[in-house]
Amino acid sequence: MGSIIDFDSFRARQEMMETARNYIGKIRYKHYRGPTEDQDPLEGMNCYGFYWLVLGESGVYLPFHGYREMLDLMSPTTAPQLADPIFREEGDNDQPGHVGFYDPLKETVIHLAKSLVTVQETDISWFHPINGFRSIGPYIEEMLRNERIRTDAGLAV
Repeated sequence: MGSIIDFDSFRARQEMMETARNYIGKIRYKHYRGPTEDQDPLEGMNCYGFYWLVLGESGVYLPFHGYREMLDLMSPTTAPQLADPIFREEGDNDQPGHVGFYDPLKETVIHLAKSLVTVQETDISWFHPINGFRSIGPYIEEMLRNERIRTDAGLAV
């Protein structure tokens, strides 16, 4: 028996992926240290800045400044869904060093990496070794709840 799909949540995930895809080839990679929200897409960003930008444009606001906070905020998942973050191991310390938007339907990842120069959609094999997936689901649900509250109150969404 299949699981019940929340169509509002799925639609929000699709819109997130569409937003990410709209940036393919348009934002250049720039090495950046500092608060994620201080990055500027016109000047270049790193992978975490790109993930944060797309979430914000989709109405999902996360209070993280880099990958450590992002990892702490999101729960690990072994059943990733559309737009969930996928992490790639970097270096010898088995720590995540790169993040992207996962598309389980196409087995691809939309991300911004130094070696790719601009935002690209690559096969998941580019992401090996994979450090794991996190769930963005609770934050999408919070955004949808807030939209419903504003709509019920007669405010513009």
